[in-house]
Amino acid sequence: MRRDSINDTIPLVSADGTTANLVIRIVALSQVAEIRNDTSSDTGELRLNTENHLLEGKLTFKFLKNVATDNNGVQKDAYITLYGSSGSSSESLVDLRIQGEAEELDGSIRAPRFLVRNTDSDAYTDGIIEAPFVEDQWYDVEISWNVDQAGQEVTISIDGEILGGGAFQTAAFVDSDCGTDYKANCFPEGVERVQWRFGDNGTQVPFGAYFVDDVVLYSDAAGTIVEFEDDWFNTRNQSIRENYIGRSRHTNQRSIQNFQGNKPTRFS
Repeated sequence: MRRDSINDTIPLVSADGTTANLVIRIVALSQVAEIRNDTSSDTGELRLNTENHLLEGKLTFKFLKNVATDNNGVQKDAYITLYGSSGSSSESLVDLRIQGEAEELDGSIRAPRFLVRNTDSDAYTDGIIEAPFVEDQWYDVEISWNVDQAGQEVTISIDGEILGGGAFQTAAFVDSDCGTDYKANCFPEGVERVQWRFGDNGTQVPFGAYFVDDVVLYSDAAGTIVEFEDDWFNTRNQSIRENYIGRSRHTNQRSIQNFQGNKPTRFS
């Protein structure tokens, strides 16, 4: 949970009648989940297995991603992924990539962006779904879905702007294991887990992190029935697992950090 800092002003009057204001700045500290990737054996991740599999639902959260590079200076992605029955990102209902700057095949430099995985494939005829991204700032994200709404299964809002202009078809059909009958093959019971990932397998990312806060999962696309929520504000002893007791979860290279403004306090 992120809280706002406030100013408190106290009027003062000296013995000779001179007036002045004493301004006291009360700085807010907030606790958020920090995801890192400091080993080459796995990605940094926070994964939540839904208590109920959700044919429709809504996920809201806030995030901030630093400029993240490996030891060779190559920028690395963060992700938010909604999985069905498969553990493959290409076969997920939606995999939103949060990408830093990168060099394209033609040598040009691509600016940081949001990209829905596989919408840049020639097989995805509705066109690429992307938007500009700025590192080191907080974003509000909403992802709603309805697996039974064929061809318009997913809607993503970033800071109130609808990505791609409206609901779009999952790109899972691009993967041959899902194919045209992608609901039966990959989402027979809907979304089964949610995963925030940082970096990739086989690479360490010693510089940068992925911060997540104010997670709410709803069991309806309208966002009226709360399935799960967490703001990590009461999490103790820097242990993120305490808020996931009684629920299947997987956490790797993650911790709780205090935040002041747009920086974790340990970076101030």
